Amino acid sequence: MNLLNVQSNLTELRETNSQLLDQNTLLKAQISAVGRSSSADVCPTTSTASQTDIDGQHLDDLNNLIKDTAEKEEELEKMRRDQDDLLTVLTDQESKLNLFKNRLRELGETVEDDVDSDNNSVESENDP
Repeated sequence: MNLLNVQSNLTELRETNSQLLDQNTLLKAQISAVGRSSSADVCPTTSTASQTDIDGQHLDDLNNLIKDTAEKEEELEKMRRDQDDLLTVLTDQESKLNLFKNRLRELGETVEDDVDSDNNSVESENDP
């Protein structure tokens, strides 16, 4: 998994988390509205038993959203840790590369710092 892939997944998880938080807020507002109004105000033809069923469904939906949000937050945190680990590995690799370049210079070898120059030197070797 490369860094771009990790960043893409992180962005996607953040968007999903935001959507779930919005849904969570909406459901909380609906539950609050149902709690403040009487059964007759919410739906005159709905009995108290069926209103209780609806409230139970809303609570189940809310609990599911909270669970999903927690899972997504955990996944997001794992992605962040993975990204930090990848950045650490990249930094270590870059440090080692610079160390090896310096050693080669000390031994009298010519070392180019530009990454593109490595590609150009291969191409120039293949030219007649």
